[in-house]
Formats: sequence, C-alpha cells, structure tokens
Amino acid sequence: MPSERWAVIGRFSLLFVFLSIAVIVVVFAFYRTNYMGEEHLIKSNQKDLLGRMKDTSVADLGSVISDLMFLSEQKLMQDYLRNPSENNNKKLASEYTSFSTRKGVYDQIRFIDTKGMELVRINYNRGDVSSTPFEEFRRKAGRYYVKETLALSKGEVFVSPLDLNVEGGVVEEPYKPVMRFGTPVFDGSGRLRGMMLFNYLAEKFLNKLENYESSSYADLMLLNEDGYYLRGVDDNELWGFMKDNGGDNTFQARFKEEWMMMGERDRGQFYTAKGLFTYVTIYPVRDSLGETASMVKNASTSGYSWKMVTFVPQRVFKGLVSTYSYILTVMFLIVVAGIWLWYLASSRLRKFYAEEELKMANESLERKVAERTQKLNALNDELEDEASRLAEFIKVVDRINKELIASNQYKTTFLANISHEMKTPLNHIITSAELLHLHGCGRVTVGCKKYLKNIKIGSNNLIEFIDDLLELTRAVSCGIDLSMAEFEIKDILEEAVDKTTGMTIEKHLNFKVNIEEDIGLVRGESGMLRQIFLNLLENAVKFTSDGGDIYLEVKRSSESGKDFLRVLVRDSGVGISASDIDRIFHPFEIGERGSVRNYQGVGIGLALAKRFVEYHGGDIWVENNPGEGSTFEFYIPLGASVKVADDDKPEN
Repeated sequence: MPSERWAVIGRFSLLFVFLSIAVIVVVFAFYRTNYMGEEHLIKSNQKDLLGRMKDTSVADLGSVISDLMFLSEQKLMQDYLRNPSENNNKKLASEYTSFSTRKGVYDQIRFIDTKGMELVRINYNRGDVSSTPFEEFRRKAGRYYVKETLALSKGEVFVSPLDLNVEGGVVEEPYKPVMRFGTPVFDGSGRLRGMMLFNYLAEKFLNKLENYESSSYADLMLLNEDGYYLRGVDDNELWGFMKDNGGDNTFQARFKEEWMMMGERDRGQFYTAKGLFTYVTIYPVRDSLGETASMVKNASTSGYSWKMVTFVPQRVFKGLVSTYSYILTVMFLIVVAGIWLWYLASSRLRKFYAEEELKMANESLERKVAERTQKLNALNDELEDEASRLAEFIKVVDRINKELIASNQYKTTFLANISHEMKTPLNHIITSAELLHLHGCGRVTVGCKKYLKNIKIGSNNLIEFIDDLLELTRAVSCGIDLSMAEFEIKDILEEAVDKTTGMTIEKHLNFKVNIEEDIGLVRGESGMLRQIFLNLLENAVKFTSDGGDIYLEVKRSSESGKDFLRVLVRDSGVGISASDIDRIFHPFEIGERGSVRNYQGVGIGLALAKRFVEYHGGDIWVENNPGEGSTFEFYIPLGASVKVADDDKPEN
C-alpha cells in the first residue's frame, strides 16, 4: 500500500507542472487577443466617428449655401428689384421672417444694396424672430464681407471663417459662433443690385459634435487651420485667436509633435506616448459643394479648413483589460488544477478500496436478490388469483347492468302504454263534460256546472301531468331527438302569452310583457321552447297571489361575438326558501313556497324546462327573495343547433 501512495504522488507532481504551464500560456494568449480586439475596436470607432462628424458638417454647410441661393434667386426678390416699393419690401421681410423661424439656424438674414445699406434685416433673437424697422438699418459698406461679396460674379458664394460675432468692435457675450455666407444679387437684366447675407449660427452645429463625443472613449476637438480650438476643450481655451491673451491656447502648444504629423496628410491615425490620435481635415465649403466649389470665395484662402481630432489617452488602453485580473485568474486556475489533480490522485486510492468493498457488497446483494425474487414469485401467484376473481366479478356486473337496461326499457314501454290507456278515457271524460256543459246547461243547475268545470280542469291537469311524465322519462332514459328548425320566436311567445293571459285574468294579476321587436330567427325545437315558456309562466301564475304582478321580458344580447336569446320571468309571489334553491330543478321537487300543498303539481315542469334549455346549449337559473317573489332567467344561443362550450356562454 505505501508504494501505491508514492506512485500516486509522483504522477500528481508531474501533471501539476505541465498543467500549470499550459494554464499560463492559454491565459496569456487570451489576454493578448482580448487586448488587441479592444484596441482594434477603439481604432475603428474613432475612424467611424470622424466620418460621421464630417458628413454632418458637410450636410449642414451645404444646406446653408442652398438656402442662400434659394432666397437670392426667388421670384419675390425679382419682384422687389423691379419695383422696390415699401409694400414689396414688407413682403420680402415677411418671407424672410417665416424662413428664419422655420430654419432656426440664422442669427441674421440681410439684403444689402450696392452701397452697403441694409434694406431688409431679420434678427433671430434666440427664437424671438423680428424684422428690423427702417430707421434702425445700418450701412455696412466698410465691412470686409460686404466688399468681397459685392465683388463676386453671379452664382459665386462668399464664406467667412468660423469665429465669434463682433458688435461695435467687441466680441459679443455670451459667445455667439457664426459663419457669414453671402452672394451677389442681380436683376433680370443682369445688373448688380445688392447682396444676400446669412449670419449662420454655428452653435447648433458645434453641439452636434459634442453629442458625438458623449458616445466615445475619446476627447473630441475641432481646430481651425492655425490650430486654435473651436470646440472640445475648456471654455477659457476656446477662440484663442480672438483674445488678446489667447495666443498660447492652441493644439500645437500642447501636442507639438502630433500637430506636425497631422500636417503631412488630410486624414490619419497614429500612436504616440500620449495616446491614440485620429484626425480628418474638413474643407467646409469645398466638401459641401463638391464640383461647384469653384464658385466659392472666402476671406482667407480657397483652402480654408478645419481639423477634427479625437484623442484617446494612454490610460484608456491600460484600463481596457485588467492585468491584475488575469494574474488572479492564472493563480486561481493553477490552484483549481492542483486541487483537481490531487482529487484524481486520491480518487485512485479510493477506487482501490472501493473495489474491495464492492466485491463484498455484490455478494451480499446477490443473496438479497435471490430472497426478493422468491417473494415476488409468491406475490405474483396471489395477483393472478386476484385477477381471476376480478374477471368473474366484472362478468356479474355486466350481466346485472344488462338486466337494469332491459328493466328500464320495460318501464319506459309500460309508461307509454299505460299513459295511452289513461289518456283515452280522460279525453272521453273531458269531451262528455264539455258537451254536457254546452248542450245540457238548461237542465243543469249552477252547482252542476261548477262540478263539470272541475271535472274538465282536473282531467286536463291529469293529461298534462301524464305528458310531462312521459317527456321526462324519455329525456332521462333515451335522450331527446331534437328536430331543429329556424322559426320566428315571436309566434311561440304570443301563443304562450295568450294561454297564460286567461289564467292571469282569473286571478286578477297585473301581467306585463316586454318583447324586443327585432329578435330575428331562432334555430331550435319549437315544441320544447313552447313548453319552457308555458312552464315558467304557469309557475309564476300558480305561486302568485290574487292581485300580484308578473313580468315577462324577451330580448336579444351579444357577448364575445355571439348572439343569445335572453328570457326573464319575474313574479311577486311567495318566493322560494334558500334551502330549496338547489333542488327545484330536480324532478318531483317542489320548493317550500308558502304552504306547499295549496299548489298543484308534482315538480316536473322546472326539471323539464332545465333539460330543454340545456339541450339547446343554454342555461337557466333563479334569483329569489323569500316572501317577495322569484325571478327565473334563461338564455339560448341564436342560430345554434348544438350545445356551446362553457367559455362561449355569457355571464349570468
């Protein structure tokens, strides 16, 4: 056993050394790959960022030149040049005011004559656009941009450098970065009549650049061609070329070598000890006009340019991938590998001991399996005996079930035969009573007439009871064969109402009927629906005292895209006790409604009504106030020939 232990320790040590070296190599390769991937991503992002910024700049400045040429050549301008009246001047001012409001980027829109006198001036005033009155117009003949613009030919454009607006020889505060765009205006005969001048508010354009910076690792800077900051540093370092003490606030003063490298090409990307620099040179006018750039003149040179620069400090790259995290990862993996190898080595020893124990356990298990097998065989024999007895029992149950079915059929046949035999003499009795009442009244006393009437009523009740009993028997035993057809429900309703009206008149009941006009056709079994209406109305009459109220309401309703017929029968009778609510729809059940024996019937009518409603796919229920009356309500689907699913039924 000791030799086995030392062999395991030797294999563990050798594997641990090789595995540690492999972990270090793999983690370092992963670290290097991750670092280079992040570095490449930042480089690509910076180039893409500058490309989008340049496109934004070119698009904005191109839009300004298009607006300038549009206003200088529009028909309203030519109308004014032909007739420079006060009215035409107002029209021009109104047009420029509306244009300034829509655009929102022009601090001033001016039309100046050839002598440098303002004829129209629109001031943006940070959104409060106004037209300058005539008495406030100024002469600008001495301004450089007026002289240079009036010296241009037709179709040429003057563009000034981006600087701060100056009023009265002083830089306006708060700072207002502007660029001036001008073009000469000629009349229809080709005679110079003046110039259009835009003071373009560059603040919105510069703010767009700041928005790009917020989505980048880098510091974003916009420089003029002399290296002065136009955007991207602290406010006190901006616009150094317009300040007395701002000469040192330049990019080249901070990044001298980098500035020299940027001067060699129009775009590029390079590393220095300070970080990653990415730059692109923008020629605002030339780039925005493309092939038409030859029409543009500006105050400095035809190559007036900006430089957009992004600067990613070296500390950003150092923070891309944490060296300490990778060192900790290596240490952690080595420790895990050591634990895992030691576990494998220990497992080798444990396996040896476990194999010995397993041999002993197998022998014990084989003995137990033999014992269990013997017990299972005995139990299986018992189950087979029990299955034989169960099969005999099933045969007996099946035989009894067949006898019950036959007995039920005998009962149905008996009821059908006995009802026929009972209805025949009852019909004779009714006919004889009616004939005696009609033709023998002269010889029959008043008391006898009453007895004849009672015979007729009792016989009719007995026939109705026999019919209901037969109908209930067929529904329970054999089901109901529906003869579905479409018909007007109003015909059946009127028949049921007419039959009930006589009963209500005898008891002096207030019978109100509310039937919706446009119910439409109903698909169902007309006899069943007639029986439902009669049973509910007769019940209401039966259990309502003389002088009471009965209300019938029939209407059409829709829920979940399906149409239903809703019927409500309300009476002011004795009501139903709470304990009988759940029983009254069962056959031969009569709820406690006053003194029960005062009312005729054996409890079949509501049971039949419930079964007939359910055969039509509907439902019936009762709402009750004991002592104050009951409300029976049911619905059936309109146009349905089968039962509807529970999910499609309307809310009760």
